[in-house]
Amino acid sequence: MATTLTVLGSCGAWSEAGRACSGVLLDADAFRVVIDLGYGTASRLFHALGSTSGDGLDAVVITHRHPDHMVDLHALFRARWFASRNSPP
Repeated sequence: MATTLTVLGSCGAWSEAGRACSGVLLDADAFRVVIDLGYGTASRLFHALGSTSGDGLDAVVITHRHPDHMVDLHALFRARWFASRNSPP
């Protein structure tokens, strides 16, 4: 039973150069849940998952509705939507 916690970002309300806002990826026995997706975390999430579409992610938890905790949720939605299409738009 392996559990890992990957910090995707830990900045405050605004991301800084080379850093991202709030976000962590929790992997517990191959169940992967991302907690918060603040500014700049989507690309780090895709890198951690080894997937540009978010494949392998089982759940998303947003702690509250401030942009520094949820703005990259849109990037995840778009990546998953484009990955599900069989032809270019």
